[in-house]
Amino acid sequence: MKKLDRAAVAIAITNIGTIAANVGASSTCGDCQPSTGYLVTRLWNIMPGTTDQEVIDAFNKGFAPKVTRMDGFYRYTAALTGNSSTVFFMNIFETADHARDAQEAAKKFVAEGSLNGKIYPNSFTEDYLDAEYTSPECVTTDSTGEYLATRLNQKAALTLYDGGMAGVTTANNFMETIPGYRLFLASISMDNTTSMFINIYETAEGAQQANDAILQQNAEQNYTMGEIYPVTDGQIKFDYLCVAGNAPDAYDDHKTDGMEMGGGGPPSSAFISNVYVVGVYGAIVALSAGILFY
Repeated sequence: MKKLDRAAVAIAITNIGTIAANVGASSTCGDCQPSTGYLVTRLWNIMPGTTDQEVIDAFNKGFAPKVTRMDGFYRYTAALTGNSSTVFFMNIFETADHARDAQEAAKKFVAEGSLNGKIYPNSFTEDYLDAEYTSPECVTTDSTGEYLATRLNQKAALTLYDGGMAGVTTANNFMETIPGYRLFLASISMDNTTSMFINIYETAEGAQQANDAILQQNAEQNYTMGEIYPVTDGQIKFDYLCVAGNAPDAYDDHKTDGMEMGGGGPPSSAFISNVYVVGVYGAIVALSAGILFY
Protein backbone atom coordinates (compact mmCIF):
# COMPACT_ATOMS: atom_id res chain seq x y z
CA MET A 1 0.00 0.00 0.00
CA LYS A 2 1.65 3.19 -1.12
CA LYS A 3 1.99 6.18 1.18
CA LEU A 4 1.50 9.31 -0.84
CA ASP A 5 3.49 12.50 -0.41
CA ARG A 6 1.43 15.65 0.06
CA ALA A 7 2.63 18.13 -2.52
CA ALA A 8 1.15 21.27 -3.95
CA VAL A 9 0.11 21.06 -7.57
CA ALA A 10 0.08 24.09 -9.82
CA ILE A 11 -2.04 24.31 -12.94
CA ALA A 12 -1.59 27.22 -15.28
CA ILE A 13 -4.44 28.33 -17.46
CA THR A 14 -3.84 31.17 -19.85
CA ASN A 15 -6.36 32.86 -22.09
CA ILE A 16 -7.26 36.24 -23.56
CA GLY A 17 -10.61 37.86 -22.90
CA THR A 18 -13.20 36.53 -20.48
CA ILE A 19 -12.42 33.03 -19.20
CA ALA A 20 -13.89 30.66 -16.66
CA ALA A 21 -11.83 27.77 -15.34
CA ASN A 22 -12.39 24.86 -13.03
CA VAL A 23 -9.00 24.05 -11.56
CA GLY A 24 -8.67 20.37 -10.75
CA ALA A 25 -5.82 19.90 -8.34
CA SER A 26 -5.51 19.87 -4.60
CA SER A 27 -2.89 20.93 -2.13
CA THR A 28 -3.68 17.75 -0.19
CA CYS A 29 -3.61 15.32 -3.11
CA GLY A 30 -0.11 15.26 -4.55
CA ASP A 31 0.48 13.54 -7.86
CA CYS A 32 -1.55 10.39 -7.03
CA GLN A 33 -4.96 9.95 -5.45
CA PRO A 34 -4.46 9.61 -1.67
CA SER A 35 -4.79 6.13 -0.18
CA THR A 36 -5.46 7.37 3.34
CA GLY A 37 -8.28 9.36 4.87
CA TYR A 38 -11.79 9.01 6.24
CA LEU A 39 -14.72 7.37 4.49
CA VAL A 40 -18.41 8.14 4.79
CA THR A 41 -21.01 6.11 2.90
CA ARG A 42 -24.72 6.55 2.33
CA LEU A 43 -27.06 3.85 1.09
CA TRP A 44 -30.44 5.47 0.41
CA ASN A 45 -33.82 3.80 -0.01
CA ILE A 46 -35.86 5.21 -2.88
CA MET A 47 -39.60 5.76 -2.67
CA PRO A 48 -41.84 4.51 -5.53
CA GLY A 49 -42.15 7.00 -8.36
CA THR A 50 -38.47 7.97 -8.32
CA THR A 51 -35.70 6.07 -10.10
CA ASP A 52 -32.16 5.44 -8.92
CA GLN A 53 -30.80 7.38 -11.87
CA GLU A 54 -32.98 10.37 -11.01
CA VAL A 55 -31.55 10.38 -7.50
CA ILE A 56 -28.01 10.18 -8.82
CA ASP A 57 -28.70 13.01 -11.27
CA ALA A 58 -30.08 15.20 -8.49
CA PHE A 59 -27.00 14.70 -6.32
CA ASN A 60 -24.70 15.12 -9.31
CA LYS A 61 -26.24 18.43 -10.28
CA GLY A 62 -26.95 19.91 -6.89
CA PHE A 63 -24.62 18.34 -4.31
CA ALA A 64 -21.50 17.38 -6.26
CA PRO A 65 -20.50 21.01 -6.98
CA LYS A 66 -20.74 21.69 -3.24
CA VAL A 67 -19.03 18.65 -1.75
CA THR A 68 -16.11 18.64 -4.19
CA ARG A 69 -15.27 22.16 -2.98
CA MET A 70 -15.37 21.34 0.73
CA ASP A 71 -12.14 21.41 2.72
CA GLY A 72 -10.17 18.18 2.68
CA PHE A 73 -12.03 16.69 -0.28
CA TYR A 74 -10.59 13.49 -1.79
CA ARG A 75 -13.42 11.59 -3.51
CA TYR A 76 -17.17 11.56 -4.24
CA THR A 77 -18.62 8.47 -5.92
CA ALA A 78 -22.14 7.37 -6.84
CA ALA A 79 -23.10 3.87 -7.94
CA LEU A 80 -26.06 1.67 -8.68
CA THR A 81 -26.55 -1.20 -6.27
CA GLY A 82 -28.16 -4.04 -8.22
CA ASN A 83 -31.47 -3.03 -6.66
CA SER A 84 -33.37 -0.15 -8.25
CA SER A 85 -34.92 0.76 -4.88
CA THR A 86 -31.55 1.78 -3.41
CA VAL A 87 -28.58 3.91 -4.44
CA PHE A 88 -25.07 4.21 -2.99
CA PHE A 89 -22.81 7.22 -2.44
CA MET A 90 -19.45 7.57 -0.73
CA ASN A 91 -17.04 10.37 0.15
CA ILE A 92 -13.43 10.25 1.24
CA PHE A 93 -11.91 13.24 3.03
CA GLU A 94 -8.59 14.08 4.60
CA THR A 95 -9.86 14.27 8.20
CA ALA A 96 -12.69 12.79 10.24
CA ASP A 97 -14.21 16.22 10.77
CA HIS A 98 -14.17 16.98 7.05
CA ALA A 99 -15.83 13.63 6.30
CA ARG A 100 -18.50 14.19 8.93
CA ASP A 101 -19.19 17.66 7.52
CA ALA A 102 -19.82 16.07 4.11
CA GLN A 103 -22.13 13.48 5.65
CA GLU A 104 -24.19 16.16 7.35
CA ALA A 105 -24.23 18.30 4.22
CA ALA A 106 -25.66 15.38 2.23
CA LYS A 107 -28.44 14.92 4.78
CA LYS A 108 -29.20 18.63 4.65
CA PHE A 109 -29.25 18.58 0.86
CA VAL A 110 -31.99 15.95 0.95
CA ALA A 111 -33.96 17.54 3.78
CA GLU A 112 -34.03 20.97 2.14
CA GLY A 113 -34.20 20.01 -1.52
CA SER A 114 -36.19 18.29 -4.21
CA LEU A 115 -35.34 14.80 -2.89
CA ASN A 116 -37.15 15.37 0.40
CA GLY A 117 -39.77 12.62 0.74
CA LYS A 118 -38.32 10.69 -2.20
CA ILE A 119 -35.41 8.96 -0.46
CA TYR A 120 -34.60 8.00 3.12
CA PRO A 121 -31.57 6.43 4.84
CA ASN A 122 -30.95 2.71 4.65
CA SER A 123 -27.41 2.43 6.01
CA PHE A 124 -24.90 5.22 6.68
CA THR A 125 -21.31 4.71 7.86
CA GLU A 126 -18.47 6.89 9.16
CA ASP A 127 -15.10 5.14 9.01
CA TYR A 128 -11.38 5.59 8.87
CA LEU A 129 -9.49 3.86 6.07
CA ASP A 130 -7.65 0.81 7.33
CA ALA A 131 -6.15 -0.08 3.94
CA GLU A 132 -6.53 0.84 0.30
CA TYR A 133 -4.87 -0.90 -2.65
CA THR A 134 -5.24 0.07 -6.29
CA SER A 135 -4.17 -0.91 -9.76
CA PRO A 136 -2.40 1.04 -11.08
CA GLU A 137 -0.71 1.93 -7.82
CA CYS A 138 -0.73 5.63 -8.69
CA VAL A 139 -4.32 6.54 -9.51
CA THR A 140 -4.78 9.68 -11.59
CA THR A 141 -8.12 9.03 -13.32
CA ASP A 142 -11.65 8.37 -12.11
CA SER A 143 -13.58 5.08 -12.35
CA THR A 144 -16.84 6.27 -13.89
CA GLY A 145 -18.40 3.42 -15.88
CA GLU A 146 -16.64 0.71 -13.89
CA TYR A 147 -18.32 -1.37 -11.19
CA LEU A 148 -18.45 -0.93 -7.43
CA ALA A 149 -18.97 -3.74 -4.92
CA THR A 150 -19.65 -2.94 -1.26
CA ARG A 151 -20.04 -5.09 1.83
CA LEU A 152 -20.89 -3.82 5.30
CA ASN A 153 -19.78 -6.25 7.98
CA GLN A 154 -21.41 -6.00 11.36
CA LYS A 155 -18.09 -6.67 13.08
CA ALA A 156 -15.03 -4.49 13.25
CA ALA A 157 -12.27 -5.65 10.91
CA LEU A 158 -9.85 -6.08 13.80
CA THR A 159 -11.95 -8.97 15.09
CA LEU A 160 -12.08 -10.69 11.70
CA TYR A 161 -8.45 -11.51 11.04
CA ASP A 162 -5.32 -12.14 13.08
CA GLY A 163 -2.59 -11.18 10.67
CA GLY A 164 -2.74 -7.41 10.90
CA MET A 165 -1.53 -5.79 7.70
CA ALA A 166 -0.32 -9.19 6.51
CA GLY A 167 -3.94 -10.33 6.59
CA VAL A 168 -5.02 -7.28 4.62
CA THR A 169 -2.32 -7.97 2.06
CA THR A 170 -3.54 -11.56 1.74
CA ALA A 171 -7.03 -10.22 1.15
CA ASN A 172 -5.81 -7.89 -1.55
CA ASN A 173 -3.80 -10.65 -3.20
CA PHE A 174 -7.01 -12.63 -3.56
CA MET A 175 -8.99 -9.67 -4.90
CA GLU A 176 -6.29 -9.08 -7.51
CA THR A 177 -6.88 -12.56 -8.97
CA ILE A 178 -10.37 -11.52 -10.09
CA PRO A 179 -10.13 -10.11 -13.64
CA GLY A 180 -10.52 -6.36 -14.01
CA TYR A 181 -9.30 -5.53 -10.49
CA ARG A 182 -8.96 -1.80 -9.79
CA LEU A 183 -9.42 -1.20 -6.05
CA PHE A 184 -9.70 -2.93 -2.69
CA LEU A 185 -10.58 -0.77 0.30
CA ALA A 186 -11.13 -1.74 3.94
CA SER A 187 -12.36 0.67 6.58
CA ILE A 188 -13.40 0.51 10.22
CA SER A 189 -16.15 2.56 11.83
CA MET A 190 -15.13 5.35 14.15
CA ASP A 191 -16.73 3.48 17.07
CA ASN A 192 -14.92 0.24 16.05
CA THR A 193 -18.16 -1.75 15.68
CA THR A 194 -18.48 -2.32 11.92
CA SER A 195 -16.33 -2.59 8.81
CA MET A 196 -16.92 -1.46 5.23
CA PHE A 197 -15.25 -3.27 2.32
CA ILE A 198 -15.25 -1.88 -1.19
CA ASN A 199 -13.97 -3.14 -4.53
CA ILE A 200 -13.87 -1.60 -7.99
CA TYR A 201 -13.61 -3.77 -11.09
CA GLU A 202 -13.74 -2.99 -14.77
CA THR A 203 -16.70 -5.31 -15.30
CA ALA A 204 -19.95 -6.16 -13.56
CA GLU A 205 -18.79 -9.78 -13.40
CA GLY A 206 -15.71 -8.83 -11.42
CA ALA A 207 -17.66 -6.86 -8.82
CA GLN A 208 -20.20 -9.65 -8.46
CA GLN A 209 -17.47 -12.27 -8.13
CA ALA A 210 -15.78 -10.36 -5.32
CA ASN A 211 -19.01 -10.21 -3.33
CA ASP A 212 -19.97 -13.81 -4.07
CA ALA A 213 -16.59 -15.16 -3.02
CA ILE A 214 -16.74 -13.53 0.40
CA LEU A 215 -20.36 -14.47 1.05
CA GLN A 216 -19.61 -18.07 0.06
CA GLN A 217 -16.56 -18.16 2.29
CA ASN A 218 -18.60 -16.85 5.22
CA ALA A 219 -21.22 -19.56 4.70
CA GLU A 220 -18.61 -22.29 4.43
CA GLN A 221 -17.03 -21.11 7.69
CA ASN A 222 -20.37 -21.32 9.50
CA TYR A 223 -20.74 -17.54 9.43
CA THR A 224 -17.72 -16.89 11.61
CA MET A 225 -17.46 -13.50 9.91
CA GLY A 226 -20.84 -12.56 11.31
CA GLU A 227 -23.52 -10.75 9.36
CA ILE A 228 -22.48 -9.15 6.08
CA TYR A 229 -25.25 -6.75 5.08
CA PRO A 230 -26.07 -4.73 3.10
CA VAL A 231 -24.20 -5.93 0.02
CA THR A 232 -24.31 -3.97 -3.24
CA ASP A 233 -22.79 -4.10 -6.70
CA GLY A 234 -23.48 -1.84 -9.63
CA GLN A 235 -22.05 0.57 -12.16
CA ILE A 236 -20.33 3.74 -11.03
CA LYS A 237 -22.30 6.66 -12.46
CA PHE A 238 -19.96 9.45 -11.39
CA ASP A 239 -16.63 9.53 -9.60
CA TYR A 240 -14.98 12.83 -8.67
CA LEU A 241 -11.35 12.65 -7.53
CA CYS A 242 -9.26 15.48 -6.16
CA VAL A 243 -6.22 14.34 -8.13
CA ALA A 244 -8.18 14.08 -11.38
CA GLY A 245 -9.51 17.61 -11.02
CA ASN A 246 -12.85 16.58 -12.50
CA ALA A 247 -15.09 18.56 -10.15
CA PRO A 248 -18.36 19.59 -11.84
CA ASP A 249 -19.07 23.18 -12.73
CA ALA A 250 -20.49 25.30 -9.95
CA TYR A 251 -24.26 25.03 -9.83
CA ASP A 252 -26.25 28.00 -11.09
CA ASP A 253 -29.01 28.37 -8.51
CA HIS A 254 -30.68 31.05 -10.61
CA LYS A 255 -31.89 28.42 -13.07
CA THR A 256 -35.50 27.48 -12.43
CA ASP A 257 -35.24 23.77 -13.13
CA GLY A 258 -36.52 22.57 -9.76
CA MET A 259 -33.15 21.33 -8.51
CA GLU A 260 -31.72 22.41 -5.19
CA MET A 261 -28.21 23.48 -4.35
CA GLY A 262 -28.40 22.40 -0.74
CA GLY A 263 -26.35 25.30 0.60
CA GLY A 264 -23.52 27.45 -0.59
CA GLY A 265 -20.01 28.01 0.59
CA PRO A 266 -16.78 29.21 -0.97
CA PRO A 267 -14.43 26.89 -2.83
CA SER A 268 -11.94 25.08 -0.63
CA SER A 269 -8.24 24.44 -1.04
CA ALA A 270 -9.20 21.21 -2.76
CA PHE A 271 -10.78 22.92 -5.72
CA ILE A 272 -10.43 26.53 -6.81
CA SER A 273 -13.02 27.11 -9.47
CA ASN A 274 -14.86 29.65 -11.53
CA VAL A 275 -11.98 32.08 -11.86
CA TYR A 276 -12.99 34.98 -14.06
CA VAL A 277 -10.77 37.52 -15.79
CA VAL A 278 -11.92 40.23 -18.17
CA GLY A 279 -9.38 41.90 -20.41
CA VAL A 280 -8.25 42.01 -23.98
CA TYR A 281 -4.61 41.37 -23.19
CA GLY A 282 -5.04 39.76 -19.79
CA ALA A 283 -3.94 36.27 -18.84
CA ILE A 284 -4.52 34.22 -15.76
CA VAL A 285 -2.47 31.65 -13.98
CA ALA A 286 -4.51 29.69 -11.44
CA LEU A 287 -2.65 27.76 -8.75
CA SER A 288 -4.51 25.12 -6.85
CA ALA A 289 -3.26 24.87 -4.12
CA GLY A 290 -4.86 11.29 -1.94
CA ILE A 291 -10.58 -6.81 4.51
CA LEU A 292 -12.44 -7.92 3.04
CA PHE A 293 -10.88 -11.30 3.31
CA TYR A 294 -11.72 -12.49 6.66
